[in-house]
Amino acid sequence: MYSLFSDVKKTDREKRKEHAKLWSEAGLDTLYDRFLQVSEILNFDLNWLSLTEMFTALSLSVDFELGLREFDTFNLEFKLDLPSLDELLKGIWTHIEPLTVDDVYRDFKKFYEGIELPIDFTLDYTNTVNEFLKRKIPRGGVEFARYGISRYDESVYAPEGATEKYPNTLVPLIKSSSRPKHIVEMLKAYGIKEEVIDAYLNRITLLQKSLENGFFLGFNILGFSKFPPREGEYAVIKITDEVKLKIKTLDQAFMGFILGVSRLGVDRFTSRKTSIFTRRAGYFAYFRALLQKRRFVSPLSILVHKEKYFGMREVARSRRALRYGMMRNIQYLIRGMIKNYLKNKITDPFELNKYVLAGTEIAFKDYTRHKGIRSWKLRYTDEEFKQMWLEKWVAMGLNRNILEEIYGKVILWKDQLKRLLQKNLI
Repeated sequence: MYSLFSDVKKTDREKRKEHAKLWSEAGLDTLYDRFLQVSEILNFDLNWLSLTEMFTALSLSVDFELGLREFDTFNLEFKLDLPSLDELLKGIWTHIEPLTVDDVYRDFKKFYEGIELPIDFTLDYTNTVNEFLKRKIPRGGVEFARYGISRYDESVYAPEGATEKYPNTLVPLIKSSSRPKHIVEMLKAYGIKEEVIDAYLNRITLLQKSLENGFFLGFNILGFSKFPPREGEYAVIKITDEVKLKIKTLDQAFMGFILGVSRLGVDRFTSRKTSIFTRRAGYFAYFRALLQKRRFVSPLSILVHKEKYFGMREVARSRRALRYGMMRNIQYLIRGMIKNYLKNKITDPFELNKYVLAGTEIAFKDYTRHKGIRSWKLRYTDEEFKQMWLEKWVAMGLNRNILEEIYGKVILWKDQLKRLLQKNLI
């Protein structure tokens, strides 16, 4: 039997715990202590992400003759500004302004090299080449390599007599389930074929394994990257149990042609002596990771969770706790109503819980808050979302007719709850 009183008590306990953990005076101090405790773990994660994303983006910039700003997938930068006195009195504690990679690079040049770039400076293709490459090289696939004629970094490998730029030859190094979605979607937006996308995803794997099992100046993480074994002049980098690369430069690992691994017509012949990239590429990646770490452990970071004075002292006067409790109450109410509606139709508790989860997804379709990953839902009409929702849960083994019933009921309950909230009756 569903008990609304029981759920209200449960929500009240959760609300008090959340307030004590995040929005109280002691909670803010504890939160900052937690930031400090995980700072070293964060340092590794940020350097890992920043280095691999930076060099992946540079290889794409070279291949498509587009600036780094077009492939800036690791962009977490923002600026915190203090509010005015009037805003402070209104309870606005801080401003958050997103920054572009151009903004961050201007700060990097001033900090590391003492050079102040103009405010309109952007990392378009020309500036990307000037800042991160030792010389301009043509985009990928310009010509097939010819011995004694073609230059390193400016030609790709193909068998004699080949006419197709992208023949179907590739050894996948990553499983399809681990494909980074943001990279895949970005490449699809540029009209890249699915089979060629796999070649670029291989580069990410090669970069990550080179970072773990190799040690390159400007591309390493102290305490994690390993000095690889050597065979003559070559470093031996373990990629998988079956694939071990003998390389001299980082270029060879992530954009050079590797027999049996690379896709024909995509990866280049690279120099075995020097890298085409400047040291600045790695330094900029380290700089971006350092910015994130410093911001995370800054005392200003906890201002994001700061309440007004009385809201920190008393849970009943905390707006955030009130909002949290209201949403939890609505969630429990919807879940209880679905269970009550299906109690004579579904006896298996695991099956029943699936329908409850499906119904809750409908109830909170429009609830995105600051989560950008949920904003895609708002691009679809109610009918389009309903069809996608039905296909998703039917594929998980649920009955379409019951799902249709739940959809109608939840939409009705949702509208009734909205009217009650607007009248301040709940």
